[in-house]
Amino acid sequence: MSNVEQGDGVGCPQRTNRGAENPLVFSVDWLEPSIWEVELREVERVVSGYIGFDFTTAERGNAYYENQRIAPGGAAIMWSPSRPEIHVQLKGDICQSMEEAQMRGLLGWLDARGAKVSRIDLAGDDFNKIVRAKDVWEALDKGDWSSHIFEANWTRDETLHGGMTVYGGGKGSRQKLRVYDKEEQSGGLVPATRWELQVRDEAAERMLKRLVLEPWGKVWAERLVQMVEFVDRTVDEKPSRCPRLGWFDQLVGMAEKEQGVYARKPLPTLDQRRRWFKTTCGPTAAMIVKDDEGDIGFLLETVKSGESRLKSKHRTMLEGAAKGREERLKHSETEEKRLARQGRA
Repeated sequence: MSNVEQGDGVGCPQRTNRGAENPLVFSVDWLEPSIWEVELREVERVVSGYIGFDFTTAERGNAYYENQRIAPGGAAIMWSPSRPEIHVQLKGDICQSMEEAQMRGLLGWLDARGAKVSRIDLAGDDFNKIVRAKDVWEALDKGDWSSHIFEANWTRDETLHGGMTVYGGGKGSRQKLRVYDKEEQSGGLVPATRWELQVRDEAAERMLKRLVLEPWGKVWAERLVQMVEFVDRTVDEKPSRCPRLGWFDQLVGMAEKEQGVYARKPLPTLDQRRRWFKTTCGPTAAMIVKDDEGDIGFLLETVKSGESRLKSKHRTMLEGAAKGREERLKHSETEEKRLARQGRA
């Protein structure tokens, strides 16, 4: 193993659940960053040092990049002369061959250089098989869950690996969950039920920073319960008042939902809301006025009722609209003065 920044890897600890409140073993199973303002040979030197393999030139590029260099186990470095970034892809086999200390070192190097991560898979292996994929599906089928993932985006597949795989998340979701029998998939090499979190783009940015320094079990558990909670829905109608199912409690311990996974979206402008109202509510408003034989009393009553229910975000949009009018007025006055000066000249 090459000596890169954090030692030669000798004596690196095995993957552990160090610092976690659960009995799982954790590992990064996919890593895909893009790096700017670092030379190709430097990226290759560092990545090669951490994975322990040298890269060779491939015959063709990949993933819309014109060129790539590849290494055993599913490692690739891709680039194009017309693009400013260098893209690295480390698939499951090569990631699994790295010890936790090595992966942390690589993640730290990427974070220090401002890399943008398009995908990270964080796997939790339940070697005690506290729960199996079929038990997870039964809980979903019974309604013992709470999640922002739509019900239609929970699916299962019983054709892979000789066992069931449960999927959570839509095709374009930035976060997905897979639960499956890793023993079947690995041919007996990993006798565990695997809980695999696949996070992309914005959802992966925060995870990268946390994986550098924090216990991976804590990161995994907090991100998992941010995605889904398995709870006993017989206790209360509101999921937030229901206790976690026993097996889920064993997996995640006292973990609370991770906050700030996604950046808060900026409020729409009042002009944007006007356009939305005209397009979406215009036909309904027209029907109501037509049915009332031209009387707009219902619309006025609706406006009065809505005014009493304005929230802080609505007042912020109103303030933004008022500032916009002031700026436009100042610009108009300035332009009139400029034109007047030109006329006098």
